Amino acid sequence: MSRSRTRTRVLRPTLWRTCRTLANRLRLRLLQGLLRDPGQTVSEMARRIGVSRPVASMYLRALNARGFLKAQRSGTWVSYRPAADRSNPNAAELLSALEDAFAARKDSMGGIYRLITAFTHPRRLDIVRALQAGELTAREIRMRIDISRDALRRHLRKLQARGFLIQNDGRWRCACPRAPLAATLLRLACGR
Repeated sequence: MSRSRTRTRVLRPTLWRTCRTLANRLRLRLLQGLLRDPGQTVSEMARRIGVSRPVASMYLRALNARGFLKAQRSGTWVSYRPAADRSNPNAAELLSALEDAFAARKDSMGGIYRLITAFTHPRRLDIVRALQAGELTAREIRMRIDISRDALRRHLRKLQARGFLIQNDGRWRCACPRAPLAATLLRLACGR
């Protein structure tokens, strides 16, 4: 295909892949540092969080690829700043929720990490989407999304432990989380 006929393909990163990228404490620390002080170079960020420059560079590129950062090159220096990329439809809302969560209190890194890890697997998104229609038994969920009993049990436990699902009398339903980041993640998981 000639250059004149090529089209730019807009990537639509999935929420579970985005969460998998975010489910790394060093990446979260890098993002937190850039939200507090935008425009830092890779070297500055590496020094600030105590990792090698290649590791910081790799992690910053991963955050950039998921639509959370904008890179600016100046000679051999690369600096980053938070900026949601429109090619990731979840980036702006998730970046805003992360910024609020980081600002809420200094010791929030563990809680943020815990919430994000709830959606690092596509089957957990399937479960949440199945529950949009209302309460379901584990058997009904299994039938709707075609998943083994053991796998479903593991995913349900993880979602319940992170506050996204509630079980009552053998029926599962989505919770209504109060934390803004949790509410945002659940809304995005449901595709709303």
